[in-house]
Amino acid sequence: MVTINDIAKRANVAKSTVSRYLNGGSVSQKTKEKLNQIVAETGYTPNTFAQSLKAKKTNMIGTIIPRLDSYSANEALASIDEELRERNFQLLITNTNQLPAREIESIYSLAKQKVAGILLFATVITEEHKKAITEVGIPVILLGQQAEGF
Repeated sequence: MVTINDIAKRANVAKSTVSRYLNGGSVSQKTKEKLNQIVAETGYTPNTFAQSLKAKKTNMIGTIIPRLDSYSANEALASIDEELRERNFQLLITNTNQLPAREIESIYSLAKQKVAGILLFATVITEEHKKAITEVGIPVILLGQQAEGF
């Protein structure tokens, strides 16, 4: 797998120059053309996990589902996954075995993983759910349930 260091060595530029180029920053036209060619030749693709660490956010959407054997949830997840892939997002799926306490635990766990948002197929929305959603400070979309104020 080709890295930024490999690209920098081939182009005879600093790693920071390659990083600026990849992130749309200021790079001379001559250097940009050289880097375009090297990236095309090597088939380089950025490491999205490494990018997410630097940006302190990920292109991951956490999904909390009550059970794995739900036909309707699986159909929805297939469509959601397809749309997210087109937008360069990755879907993470957490199963809770229809336990509300595990749903709440998963909200906090996914937030610690720096997901960009959470899709919650909740069994029920309790005050603990509302508290967790408020505390994590990331977008949460409720599916299959309604909760006043959310």
